[in-house]
Amino acid sequence: MTHANLPPMDPAFVAATIEALPARLQKRLDNADPDSWTVETGTDSTTITVGSATVTLTPPDRAECGCLLSPRCLHLAQVLVNCPPTVAESSGPSGPSEPSESADTPLTLTRDQVSTLELAESCLTGILDRGLGGLTAGDRAAVLRVVAAARVHKLPLLAAQFAVLHGHLGTGRLGYGDSHVTQAAVSALVEAALATHRLRHGHDTGTLSLDAVGTARRTYSPVGNLRLRGWASEPLLTASGYAGVITYMVDERNGQVWELSTVLPGGEQQIIQAYRTDTGLGQLGLPHRDAVRTGLLLTNATASADGKLGRGSQVRASTRTPDTNVFPAQDWWFGEAVFHGVEDDGMHPVFVFDTNEGPLRCQASPTAERLGIPALRVLASAAGVTVQLRMRKRHAWEQGRTPWILIGLAHEDTWVFPGLDRPHIHWLGVPQDAKPVVVPHSHVEPETVLQRWRDAVARQGRRAVTGTNRKRIMADAAWLRANASGHRADLLEQLAQAAAAGSHDFDGRFRPDPRGIPRRWIAVAAVC
Repeated sequence: MTHANLPPMDPAFVAATIEALPARLQKRLDNADPDSWTVETGTDSTTITVGSATVTLTPPDRAECGCLLSPRCLHLAQVLVNCPPTVAESSGPSGPSEPSESADTPLTLTRDQVSTLELAESCLTGILDRGLGGLTAGDRAAVLRVVAAARVHKLPLLAAQFAVLHGHLGTGRLGYGDSHVTQAAVSALVEAALATHRLRHGHDTGTLSLDAVGTARRTYSPVGNLRLRGWASEPLLTASGYAGVITYMVDERNGQVWELSTVLPGGEQQIIQAYRTDTGLGQLGLPHRDAVRTGLLLTNATASADGKLGRGSQVRASTRTPDTNVFPAQDWWFGEAVFHGVEDDGMHPVFVFDTNEGPLRCQASPTAERLGIPALRVLASAAGVTVQLRMRKRHAWEQGRTPWILIGLAHEDTWVFPGLDRPHIHWLGVPQDAKPVVVPHSHVEPETVLQRWRDAVARQGRRAVTGTNRKRIMADAAWLRANASGHRADLLEQLAQAAAAGSHDFDGRFRPDPRGIPRRWIAVAAVC
């Protein structure tokens, strides 16, 4: 991810700096070692010591280096490519051109917005041709160009997804090969590609909706008085340099789940701080750690259309005893279960529970998996222990192969939220030296086969499904067809055909045409 201590910089400025870098230096852009830099933050500027050079950043679009080659120097470019993009302006209109009176009425893209969409498609073609493990400085600049253009021409969702993707390209390691490409980077590429596809499909079919365009500004409207039950808290760490916590509250009237979040610029150390400090509701002074375990009465409450609670000056809050018979109306699984064991596919541990409805599988969120090791390690060794679970439905953009994300678990009424709470090692009643209980996979899922090829192309590009690899992907397609997944088999075969497309020059040299790869790859990604 981007360096947490560096200030946000204008993506258009960063892209221009990268593009102005001589070709011989662009090839060395990945050799940066941000951990060795010394960062000093001042009132208006930030100073970074890179070896013997000193880089000074004055956000959002001024930078200079003390070396003789500045501004076309490697130090400056390496620092800028590790900076997060500036936060999008929130004062302008939120939709493309002028949205219709009804949210259900299809929208239309302006000429500039169509040009921005084409820029995003061209960027994705280059990335999927070379793979995340073989990116060039030009690919990084192209991503930033999309971020800048999408912000200027009011395509907020496209800008946000490419900004997240840039956060995973600024590690300075991707260029060393696909083995260094993280799963989070692959997921970010999937989301950027899906956002691009939704815009293109909506534009071409005349069905473009505000959901595909996104909103640059979240507006909060009055929702009256709310009686809420604290339900669960989840840690959050974004690729664009933000961290914090989300607390879910259940409305005692209808079971609707509202979100109360505290997310600020910073690294993982920001998460625990946000969990233990004031939620900002009224003058209550209640931290997330306590809000999730009690009830709230909100007077003059405000909320956004997507369920985020506001903190306006008119909001009044007080604590109360929650109604423990109220539960989320949808998108959550909760209840008692007996822990069975862990399935480990080498990527994410999958926790298996026995319930009255049969076996249930879930996984922790990537952030909780990273920060909640103490709690999850104890759980992994607690075979046969009965626990209470609170799990939300996995979002479509989240990496994983289970339908549920484990948010909270309890034993004898002591609730623990992995990544936020650090329970005693004996809190589940298992010995300190107990080993994790590993259970074998039940069988290979068709989605797993597609996911393997989706990730291979994201990491390696076109070469992942050409040459000797073509036989492997066609063999997997045959397996899918033999296991009642003919549609998925078609998708793999079409991906292989797109990767093989091209023409021969007069001298017989083959020139590949990668333009068809993104559409076929997105089709595979959409059903994983």
